[in-house]
Amino acid sequence: MRSIGTRVVVAVLTVITAFSLALAYNARAQRQLVARLARVNQSYVPATRLLDDTREELRSFSRALSNRDPIALRQSLRATLTLFPFDRRCHEHLRALSAHLAALADEDLTRDERAFVSNVGRVVDQLALDVDDISVQTDALLAALDEPSPRVDPELGRLGAALVAFEKRVSDLREVVDDRTAASVADVRAAERDIVARVVAASAAAALFAIVVVVVIARSLRPIRDLTQLAASYKRGDYDTPPVRAGNDEIGVLARELGGMASAIRDRDTRLRQQHQELEEAYAAVLAAQRAQVQAERLAAVGELAARVTHELRNPLSSIGLNAEMLADELHRADVGDDARSMVDSIGREVARLAELTERYLSMARSDDPKREPTDVGALVDDAVRRLRAELLAEGVTASVVCDGTVQCSVDDPQLRQVVVNLVRNAVQALRGSEDKRIRVVVAPTAGRGATVTVEDSGPGVQADMAARLFEPFVSGRDGGTGLGLSISRRIARRHGGDLTAGASLELGGAMFTLSLEPTAAAVREATEAADSD
Repeated sequence: MRSIGTRVVVAVLTVITAFSLALAYNARAQRQLVARLARVNQSYVPATRLLDDTREELRSFSRALSNRDPIALRQSLRATLTLFPFDRRCHEHLRALSAHLAALADEDLTRDERAFVSNVGRVVDQLALDVDDISVQTDALLAALDEPSPRVDPELGRLGAALVAFEKRVSDLREVVDDRTAASVADVRAAERDIVARVVAASAAAALFAIVVVVVIARSLRPIRDLTQLAASYKRGDYDTPPVRAGNDEIGVLARELGGMASAIRDRDTRLRQQHQELEEAYAAVLAAQRAQVQAERLAAVGELAARVTHELRNPLSSIGLNAEMLADELHRADVGDDARSMVDSIGREVARLAELTERYLSMARSDDPKREPTDVGALVDDAVRRLRAELLAEGVTASVVCDGTVQCSVDDPQLRQVVVNLVRNAVQALRGSEDKRIRVVVAPTAGRGATVTVEDSGPGVQADMAARLFEPFVSGRDGGTGLGLSISRRIARRHGGDLTAGASLELGGAMFTLSLEPTAAAVREATEAADSD
């Protein structure tokens, strides 16, 4: 079994070796290029500089001959020769140039370079002879200038011609050296381009080889990625993923061990799921039993309380209410103040409120099954809202009933009226303090002769902390509320096979309560038969 670590180490060492060879080749090519540039700089640049120095000496000497007055010419020429001896300085430059050419001839030159150096040397030797000739003609000019009646034109003309010829020869030689320098620089640049191309080719070959090695390593390590994905699948609980195919290396051993582990985990997970499901079912049964017990205890407490309240308060409340009505009649016939009549009316209202409260407790305690009869739900809702018109006007609330046509459904008329009245009164109480006071009741049919009644308002809506407990007994979202109206209404809705839910009104922006009424089995059967006959 060949180890993955060994393969990776060998591949890395191979890549390093390839790049090291490419780097060594690059360094060697750079050294060759630098050597050629140094030869150009050391061979021709000094020769050019020495020729420029010689030409400058010539120009300085020529400036001394610019005077036409013999006396001034003699003084200028002697001063120049004293301070800047032309022949000696030119010989120094030319000897330095000859020495430089001799040193070049001793180096390892090509045949063409050696011939060029030899030709330049012969020209330099000729320039030295020209300097000697110029020196002789200069002495002849000085001798002519020392005569009493100097005639300098012939000597001056011959000296000027010699200087012009010397300068031309120097300039020609410098131009030849410049051309040779330019040619050598061009050769170096061509060599540089060739070296760059070869270096790029070598680097590209090394990079390509590295890519091949990386691909080989990646193919060797590909099972690791597959194992990672397989482990992620196992982490998500997906143990049906096919196992990873691998060789006989460490990855293959790991893949087989991981497959065995997954099989063991799958079996254990199956057992745990079964046990968890059994526990959840048992827990749900316990919670349902607890809720039923709590609800039963609440209803029992409400029933007992309602019975006691009814027994203790019904007769006294009836007597108080009757006496309050008789007292109100007497006060109306007698000449008494408005305060007394107002107090008697207040007693009557409070007695009526207590009587209503006892009736609500009794409604909560009773579990009478609805006596359902075919009813026009739209007409029932419209009549219930119309009976509340006095309360609506007193609160400044505008209520509208929307119903398209006749909506027939089998319901218990008194119980349904009670639900509608509870919902509308809750909406009225929610609108207190609001500037926009609108209530909208929508009656619509559903499939199979069912119906929905939606009560919407423009109030503040249902508070978030009350939404989950809104339909629990004795839970109220307003001050002074008993918390029984919505609980009784939901019980009535569920006795009709439907439900009562709360939400937000998109039309008015406040709360929305939706009462769903399911049809009876006979109504469903009748609707089915009617549809089949059609």
